[in-house]
Amino acid sequence: MEIIKAGDTELTKEEALQIYSNNQYVCNYSGIYQPHYSQAQNQVYFSKVIYHTGYARRGRFYIQSAKQINHVMGKKILIENEA
Repeated sequence: MEIIKAGDTELTKEEALQIYSNNQYVCNYSGIYQPHYSQAQNQVYFSKVIYHTGYARRGRFYIQSAKQINHVMGKKILIENEA
């Protein structure tokens, strides 16, 4: 089983692909991570898009949409792609 990391959060490849396909983000203590997919390598990877500590408690994480993150942060930081 392949493990993909978003900061300290470990996800399976299937979980990471689902997050990518749903246009969601991984939010943990160290920041907010956006998933990307490399078709050439058939691989999902994450990049930190918001450097904000304390969004979630240590050891916990949330999977949220851009709209939810903007609401919690109190300002429009991410582009909301609601299909």
